[in-house]
Amino acid sequence: MKFLDFRILRELKKHGELSINSLAKTLNKTYDTVRRHAHLLAENGFLKMKPKGRKIMISLSDGIAAKFAVALAECLEFEKALACADSELAELASALIRSLCENFPDTKIDLYFYGSFVDARKRKADLDVYVVTPPEKKEMIKNSLPSSKRLHALVVSKEEFSVMELNQEPTVIQAILTGIHIQLPLPTHRRPIFSSAK
Repeated sequence: MKFLDFRILRELKKHGELSINSLAKTLNKTYDTVRRHAHLLAENGFLKMKPKGRKIMISLSDGIAAKFAVALAECLEFEKALACADSELAELASALIRSLCENFPDTKIDLYFYGSFVDARKRKADLDVYVVTPPEKKEMIKNSLPSSKRLHALVVSKEEFSVMELNQEPTVIQAILTGIHIQLPLPTHRRPIFSSAK
């Protein structure tokens, strides 16, 4: 299989259907580069392409392969953030995910990392994350999180997060939803995960 640029899938997940032209601007790539990668992703069943006037529109496929590819893209983005973080913060972020995977292996949890941690240009950062859980597990998960002054975790139920999406300032929601979204459990949650902190 040729190299596939899964960052395209992340952008489609965040924004929905996009034209190749607008995606090229977002990724800071040439039109031809994005079109070539989009064709490869479409050939492998990860996205759909269709003409719309003079534009070529692309969107995520509905299949399970596309869902796994998006999850992989988010994990790669998380690893990139780890590599840019200082050793203390990298270990804290790794410990957070390891703890949730070990203590709640069968619970569906959504982690939305945002702020300075996901900005590779900021070396000194904190760990800002929304932890979205089933309502019945909310308190248990909240009490299980690592303790650190650099961890700013807001644990909310899925219902509370949905209400927040409707009522919060659009710029705030945009910052959260365009960060790094990790869904637990990961397919490899019974193996060591993100253990290579500096």
